[in-house]
This record gives sequence, structure tokens and C-alpha cells, in this order.
Amino acid sequence: MMSFFDSVPIVGSYRKSNRAEEMVADAKRRHRRSNRKLIEANTQSHELVEQLFDLKTLSAIETIPNSIEALEKCQKVNSSETKVSKDVVNSFKTLSVPKLKAQTITANEALTAGVKGTASGAALSLGSLGAVSAYGAASTGTSIAALSGAAAQNATIAWFGGGALTAGGAGMAGGAMVLGGIALAPLAIIGAFKYASHAEKKLTEAQSYRNQVNEAVEKIDAAIQVASALNSHVILFQETLEKMRSYLVTATNTLTTLLQNNSDKDELDRAKFTLILFIKAIKRLLAVNLFTANQEPTDESKRIISHAQHTTNETIKPLIKKVISDQIIEPQVHYLKDIKPGTESPSFFWMLDSYEEYKKAPQPKKVKQQTDTRLTFKDTLFWVVLSFIGIMISIPADLPSLGLISLVLLINIPLTWLAGLINIKFFSNLVGLFFLFSIGLGIYLYTII
Repeated sequence: MMSFFDSVPIVGSYRKSNRAEEMVADAKRRHRRSNRKLIEANTQSHELVEQLFDLKTLSAIETIPNSIEALEKCQKVNSSETKVSKDVVNSFKTLSVPKLKAQTITANEALTAGVKGTASGAALSLGSLGAVSAYGAASTGTSIAALSGAAAQNATIAWFGGGALTAGGAGMAGGAMVLGGIALAPLAIIGAFKYASHAEKKLTEAQSYRNQVNEAVEKIDAAIQVASALNSHVILFQETLEKMRSYLVTATNTLTTLLQNNSDKDELDRAKFTLILFIKAIKRLLAVNLFTANQEPTDESKRIISHAQHTTNETIKPLIKKVISDQIIEPQVHYLKDIKPGTESPSFFWMLDSYEEYKKAPQPKKVKQQTDTRLTFKDTLFWVVLSFIGIMISIPADLPSLGLISLVLLINIPLTWLAGLINIKFFSNLVGLFFLFSIGLGIYLYTII
């Protein structure tokens, strides 16, 4: 409501000017506060993804290789006797170990290339550790560069590994940073406000500025919620992977100690199969893609994390007991992905080498390209003329063999061309038989002439 003093021109102008300044100052404070929270979320994202990169590379380069080495030593000293035990170890050595060693190469290449703290590092942290192999051979050194190009087009990777917001980073090339489908303008977009000289216009422009800031703050606050959800999922995955790694380190140390103490077979088998199970669990975790293109946790990651959370030193005991007693572990579902996280989670990881996790997409049938062997009109005309010339030469030169061959060609070449033209199988077969008959007849006539 307009007061009496507002009606006084000098006083009214002064008050409108003050209101405009307060409005702009309040809008800037709210914008700075939201920006600060967004930067904090972005900083946390960077720290988390670097920690996860360290954890994944540590698992692939040190923890798993150490475990495989201990397993190989155990096999030399105490090879499994039962059929199931032998099958388990042989399957693991054949199917898992080569992939795990390739994964170690990938992780080593990533470290050598110095991708930690970059978009490529974020891509490896948030996706499958074997992602590099999809872009080329690890030994070429070009795969990391290819991965960088792919990562630059991913909004999630841009947030986690695109550089600090304060330095103008975390943005997609040529556009605003996108988080949860929200396109955020650069932080400096709300710049200095220039006051108009006229008080009424100054107040109107301040209101417009406030509306602009309100819209920007709403977007930033919504993006912060998305960022918090992303960070929470990374934290959950990181904690789960670290728990599995600690189990594996313990299992490796236990097996090594048992070997040194020449422990009995049952103890060695129990430690050996425990080690294999936790290697399989970590291998599957390292292959998880954490987020969808819409920056939401993937169903795959939620399922695998839940399976891992239900896989502990206590919950695996019934499974290990079955394996030691030579019982075959088989799924009760068509595909392993249908196993619900819970008491069967250890079995899920255990059966990964032997059974399909997903229904494989049907491979498109390769259509064998057939070469067109049909005679063209031009080729037919050429052979007809050549055959006719052969007949003309054979008569005066007294060359019956040349004449017979030329006559056979003169009759059969046009028929062959016609068969290919109408493309009727019966007629083509008939022409082929006639061709063979005419050759036989020609040979017979040649022998009696």
C-alpha cells in the first residue's frame, strides 16, 4: 500500500530507490548462497570420484592379483580332489583369471596416462573398469584418448570430472552444464546490476532482476538435490566395494597363513573357495555402470550393490560348505539377474562364470552375399561371335574338335544367358543338364569322326 510519504515526489523516489537496492541485494545474497551450495556439492563429487578411482585401481592392480597369486600357490600345494572342486577352480582359471588380468592392464594404463581427476578418470570410476577396451587395445595408448572424447559428451561425467565449477568447469562443450535435465547457466551469469537513473524505472528493473534470480536459484536448488543423490549413490557403491575388498584381503591373508602352516585340506579348501567367491564379487562390482544417461542410479548397480551387501563372511558359509561336500550349485531361475538379493546373493556371485546373467540379445543373421555369376548380354554376344568365328575357321582348316567346341558354345551360351535372365530354377537346371549332354555328345562325335 502506498503511504502518504510515497506521494511526495522526492520522498517517494528515495523510498523506491531504496526498495530497489534492497531487492537486488537480497537476490544476490540468495544467488550466492545457492551457488556456494552447488560448488560444495561439485567439490564433493570430485573428491568422491577420485577416491573411487583410487579404490577401483587398487582393487584391480594390487588386491586381485595378490589373491590370484595366493590361489595359484595353493593349487600347487593342495590341488582340489573332488570333481566339483576341480570344476570350480578350472572354470575360474579359464573364464575369470584372463579377464581379471586384462582388467589389471586397463587400470595400469589409466594410471600411466594420468587420467585421475579428468573426464576419462571419472568415466572409469563411474562405469565399467573395462570401458577402455571398448575403444581400442590398451597397449596402443589411444584408448584413453578415445574414452576422453566419449566422456566429454556425457553430462554425468561432465559433472564429476569436467573441472571445478569455480574455474568454469563441469560444463558441456559449447553449452551450459546439465544436471538432472536442468540446464544451468554459468555461475557468473547473474552479473552486476546497473541502476536506472529514474526511481520508478529502477524499481521495475530491480523486480525483473529479482525474478531472473529466483528462476536461476530454483534451478540451482533442484540441481543440488540431483547432485546430492548422485553423490549418495557413489558413496554407497564405494563403501560396498571397500567392504568386499577388505573381505578379499582377509581371505588372501588367511589362505597364505594356512599354506605356511601346512594346514589340513578342508581348511585350505574353505579358504580357497572363500577367496574365489570374493574375487568374483569384486570383479562384478568393477564392471558396474553406476548411472543412466538421465543421471539416475542404474538398476544394475542397485541390484549388484544389494547382492554385495548380503554377501559376508557369515552368509557365504552354507555355500562354501556345499562346494566342499561336492554339491553342484545351480540356479533356480533362467537367468542370474532374476535372483533376488538376500540369502542367495553369495550363490549369485558364485555362479557368474557358469551361467548367463542376462538373456543375450539375438545376433542378427549374417546374410551371405552371393556373387552374381549370370552372363551379361555383352558377354553373351562376345562368346556367340567367338563361337561363330571358331566354326568358320574349323571348316576350311579341317579342325573338327574346334568346330565341335564352338558349336557347343554357340548353342549353350545363349541358353545360359536366357536362364539367368528369367531366373527360374527348373529352367536353369534343364539348361545345365543340356550343357553337360552337349559336351558328352561332342566328345562322342569327335571320337567317331
